[in-house]
Amino acid sequence: MKVAFPLMGHLHIGLEACFDVLETNYHMNKPITKRTLALGTKHSPEFACLPFKINLGNFIEALEEGADTLIFAGGFGPCRFGYYGQTQFLILKNLGYKFDYLIIEMVEKNQRDLLEKLKLISNSKNILQVLYAIHFGYSKLRLIDRAEQKALYYRPRELTRGTTCDILDEIKAKVKSANSYREIKKLNGELDRLFNGIEINKIKKPIKIGLIGEIYSLLEPKINQNLEKKLGYLGVELVKSMYISQWIKEKVFLEALGFTNTNNLKIHASPYITREIGGHCLENVSKANMFINAGCRGIIHLAPLTCMPEIVAKGILNKSTEDQNIPFISLFIDEQSGEAGLETRLEAFVDLLESSLP
Repeated sequence: MKVAFPLMGHLHIGLEACFDVLETNYHMNKPITKRTLALGTKHSPEFACLPFKINLGNFIEALEEGADTLIFAGGFGPCRFGYYGQTQFLILKNLGYKFDYLIIEMVEKNQRDLLEKLKLISNSKNILQVLYAIHFGYSKLRLIDRAEQKALYYRPRELTRGTTCDILDEIKAKVKSANSYREIKKLNGELDRLFNGIEINKIKKPIKIGLIGEIYSLLEPKINQNLEKKLGYLGVELVKSMYISQWIKEKVFLEALGFTNTNNLKIHASPYITREIGGHCLENVSKANMFINAGCRGIIHLAPLTCMPEIVAKGILNKSTEDQNIPFISLFIDEQSGEAGLETRLEAFVDLLESSLP
């Protein structure tokens, strides 16, 4: 057995750590390239969203390189993400690939079913060993997310451009190679020391912008074209609505115990939206209002082209930000999106915010 899974940000670091503990053989994903996108686009339905196309491209490359067991993501509710696993499975079968598969989805929040599926690829490890492996991988994701959050603060203030990114890359490499909780705990303390060593302009007060959107667009730099870095170098301090460890904690761990944040989101999203409609729509409207109340001067919304929940969110956000007199820009991304065009729009948006400062 050689397991393969799609790429999304640094999620693979947590998954690889989990499989290392379980002693499960897995395929080492290569970075997303133009070929990855070309393969996924060629074999995907015309109106499939960009994350779908890249996931499919990841799987084709993995199968070409010897993977024989694929882990598909699935879901439920009014969002096409729930059809990813079944649709990608059929496409790959029709292309002639031979493989076993596992669709990971939380149907009616059934975590017991999820754990039973994970046991199938865990070399007969018992449930406690599976839980330990999951938690170890999660600990790595949480540490990297903390480093990325610090980078959002330091990048627009650093005196030498690139220092923050170098330290962030160093931390990610150390976390990836860590083999025990003791190493993770040590790195947790080292993280603060490394960032505190960055020379910054201590009197600078960067413009704060809230960043919201669809999870894949937010977390995969190859898709958003390193938007966080670009805005940091433009002197912007970003406040991001989602981190992968946060999403796992809320959607996998807490909701399994019956705890949900939906009512709180509805309070902050009111009166613009009062219920779930799929995807991250409710969360994005709510977080945008939270960011504005916390002092953000603008809101940036990221989403894949054709994503219906985010199309709805854009319409609501246009109204809510207008009512609060806050500049708002929505960026829909597909395989045709160019880096130069994105940079131009970001520069214009930041210029608008700077010109509106008192």
